[in-house]
Amino acid sequence: VAAAEQLRARLGNPRTVILSVNPPERSQGIADRLLALGDAFADGRLDPTETVVIQIVLGRSTDPTVTDEIAQAAASVNGRHAAVGRPPVHYIVDTPSLAERVAYYRTADVLLATPLREGATTSALEFVAAARDDAALVLSELSGTATVLPDAFLVNPHDADRVQAGITAALASGSQRSARMARMRSYVTTYHTFTWAEAFLRTLRGTSRPSAEPTPRPRPLPTPHVVRPPHRVRIG
Repeated sequence: VAAAEQLRARLGNPRTVILSVNPPERSQGIADRLLALGDAFADGRLDPTETVVIQIVLGRSTDPTVTDEIAQAAASVNGRHAAVGRPPVHYIVDTPSLAERVAYYRTADVLLATPLREGATTSALEFVAAARDDAALVLSELSGTATVLPDAFLVNPHDADRVQAGITAALASGSQRSARMARMRSYVTTYHTFTWAEAFLRTLRGTSRPSAEPTPRPRPLPTPHVVRPPHRVRIG
């Protein structure tokens, strides 16, 4: 908690902190997401004087064009909306430790996890486990994690307007955020690999298999009939 408070103070104690944590892959849609946030600043959905975006990219991409696109998008948003000493976008290339990630999660009001496609969005699961009770998750409906966290604000990551609307809805949801977070946290903290394995094995045990016909017992072999050669009689 103290680390989160210190981090928020270093950011200037903004009203809203939006966090994204992504691997350096094009499928994460990082550059497009930053540009969508810039549009939200431009049309007044978000106030750049009261909102800080922290974009953490977990290492450098093997594709240099991906890294360049992200850096250019962050620079574009800051160039249009920054004030002296208060850039709205903090773009960080790093692989923070678990303790450092928890501090980021505790600082954020909203986690924006909107990959264009992904099996499991680890940052969303970590955020639900570590975030404040009144925080909100905006999650891509194209992530496999969306099926287990339906209480997130689900958005189409290919539609910038839907992403912006999801952020706006998350910030305006008030007391609903705590109820949504409680339900998601209940799932994340109770359903893990061990419970999955138990449920899987329980399902296997409960699956009715068609009974096979009993294997007939082998019949005893008949006693072999020995044919004896006829008795020869010697003459003379």
